[in-house]
Amino acid sequence: MRNFIIILFLLLFTVHPTGLIVGVGSDDSENRASASMPDFSVDRLFNGEFIQEFESYFNDNFSIRAPLISAKKWIDFHIFRTSPTNKVLIGKDGWLFYNYTILNYHTQSCERRARAVITTVKRLQMLERELERAGKMLVLTVAPNKATIYPEYFPKPLPLSRCGKSQYDLFLEALRYFPIKGFVRLDTLLLDAKSSGEPIYFKADTHWNIRGAELASKALLQRISPESWENFFRLEDDFPIRKRKGGLERMIGDLGLTSGINFRSKVIP
Repeated sequence: MRNFIIILFLLLFTVHPTGLIVGVGSDDSENRASASMPDFSVDRLFNGEFIQEFESYFNDNFSIRAPLISAKKWIDFHIFRTSPTNKVLIGKDGWLFYNYTILNYHTQSCERRARAVITTVKRLQMLERELERAGKMLVLTVAPNKATIYPEYFPKPLPLSRCGKSQYDLFLEALRYFPIKGFVRLDTLLLDAKSSGEPIYFKADTHWNIRGAELASKALLQRISPESWENFFRLEDDFPIRKRKGGLERMIGDLGLTSGINFRSKVIP
């Protein structure tokens, strides 16, 4: 085992200069310039500046650094089922979720959160009334996040607040007391489509797919123009499957995932 470690250590330091010679450099995906070789002086050596800058130079220019990082991400995801970044939660069956999602289900008491939501809804109701006086119409919706539509793929049960309600639940409750006529509810619409077997959100992205966008757009257009909404929206007859890489996948690196299926559609102006 000791001999293996020695050989591996020597191999790494052999590969590094070889990589620099043949042009295999560091990963440029961090969108910043690599550190350059620092100037040497005895004073800078003893005050620690040279060592600190050389460490940055070595880390940035280590020729197999990028492959090692990619390999670690692959092992973390595929073997240990952990996320290479704290921004992404690894769900079930290849589903990814944005970590910010859980802020909508935090354990803070509902009373404080409900007051803030009620204030927002009351202001929206006042805005709607002012627009009506001016002969205008307010059309409003709140898009549910992916965990609301696909909680079964969340890595663990969604953490509810002490009153057992999410931010969206509190918003819907506030609407019962301060109704907004122009509000278009999408969660029930998307859940109905999901129950029929239609994919609505991308597996490796935070957004809904084009089918989800179609359902939401149609609901909003029907509220805006009930009699003539079809004049503004029409789909092509065929729906070929198209693969795409999701934003959450890009956060954790290229691990061979796909963001689910997409549907080609066309909006006619």
